[in-house]
Amino acid sequence: MSIAGRDLIGNDDPRVAGIARAMVLTGNYAVPYLNGEPFLEYPPLGYIPIALLLSLSDHPDDFLALLPAVLLGLGTIYFTYRIGLVLGGARIGLLSGFMLATLGGFWNLHLRCLVDPSLLFWITVSLYGFIATVKARNHTHPHFVLFYLGMAAAFLCNGLIGIAVPAAVSAAYLIVTRDSAAVGRLRPFVGALIFSLPLLLWVYAAYPSGGYDVLKEVVRQSVWRFGSSEAPHIKSGFFYLDAVLYLNAPWILLGLVLAWLRWGPRRLKERLLPGTEALFPAAWFVVTFVALSIACAKRNIYLAPLYPAFAVLSALTWDRISQKFQEIRRIELWLVPAFLILFAVGHFGILLPAEIPKALRPSFDDLEREARQDEVVLYQPTVLYQPTEGLLGAVVFYLGKTVPVASDSQELKQMLAHKGRALVVAMANTGRSPFDPEPMLPGLELLSTRNWGGHTIYLYLYSS
Repeated sequence: MSIAGRDLIGNDDPRVAGIARAMVLTGNYAVPYLNGEPFLEYPPLGYIPIALLLSLSDHPDDFLALLPAVLLGLGTIYFTYRIGLVLGGARIGLLSGFMLATLGGFWNLHLRCLVDPSLLFWITVSLYGFIATVKARNHTHPHFVLFYLGMAAAFLCNGLIGIAVPAAVSAAYLIVTRDSAAVGRLRPFVGALIFSLPLLLWVYAAYPSGGYDVLKEVVRQSVWRFGSSEAPHIKSGFFYLDAVLYLNAPWILLGLVLAWLRWGPRRLKERLLPGTEALFPAAWFVVTFVALSIACAKRNIYLAPLYPAFAVLSALTWDRISQKFQEIRRIELWLVPAFLILFAVGHFGILLPAEIPKALRPSFDDLEREARQDEVVLYQPTVLYQPTEGLLGAVVFYLGKTVPVASDSQELKQMLAHKGRALVVAMANTGRSPFDPEPMLPGLELLSTRNWGGHTIYLYLYSS
């Protein structure tokens, strides 16, 4: 994963970076805030790794905001390796880690400033704790603690999905394998205490800001996104059918290889499918995919919990094929440099040039330059006019302060009435004025415009 030369892009990256920097500026790591207002779409833990790195600098750059996702991705690769090690030995573990690192969706997810890398990491930790405990076949194995702590941490990253995925996957696996003895090894009563402790500590830390009400709002948001027809990003139940194919490239092609070997010109009598060791990653993949497809809100990044399961399945499949065709093992050592070259070309030749128009930093470079040219403006608060969540977060991240927001032209007029000079940042869909259909307020002088995805950001100087 490379974040070289990248800036925060889109709407999600700057919003998350702004919330994380607000934690540093206020010292409140228990409740997320977006430009001074509580933002309870998710609990705080997903933002904290970003905040910790941002705290290393008084003027953090985009690299520090993106670095936590890379580090969390490396952690997810490690625990995926451990899962493969438990299921099939060192070779399967190494193949699982390598295939996860080279999945297109996993690679792209960890180039972003999001809470989802934290969610994926803790879900993987939790399910590693589960399968390590189940396979240990004794009551003294300590990995059951990871199952419950990982589940609690995943909840503190992203709400109920952090509990639902590990719990549903583990239950499905135990039902399929009929391993009732594993329930005792998981120590559910002790586990309930282990799971509850981080949540209680969070509620206690959040008590000055609402405590139990904050927890209720986080749960409500999770249920709303899953089952409400009014939730954002509503898609049909078949939305993920094509996304799961290209996000799991290139290893999704192994399925085509199996089909060709079974029904192609040189048909094999035996099926080259993984054995019983594949039951756990298969349960993980199927249960999670079905649950995400049932949920009302759908986005491609929500498929992140599938990636480790698919990587382990791919490793087991590759191993079966290579056992049948020994010559395949000769090319395995060449896969690493081949993928390094492929991703370097894709990153520097395709991704970075395409992301330049989506970056917000140039707009704030303009703002800072104009502010420095006028000392009066420098000490006056900037005013935002009808911003998106991304712009709200970007203001806190780049300027290190909260900024007043005007939702309509009348409110903007009232805010500016008591200021001699001020900078106004507005945005609108490209091709439209931010003040349509009303005329622009008197006293505003357009300083610069910047394209940002499908929007244009306008920087005005107001003078009375």
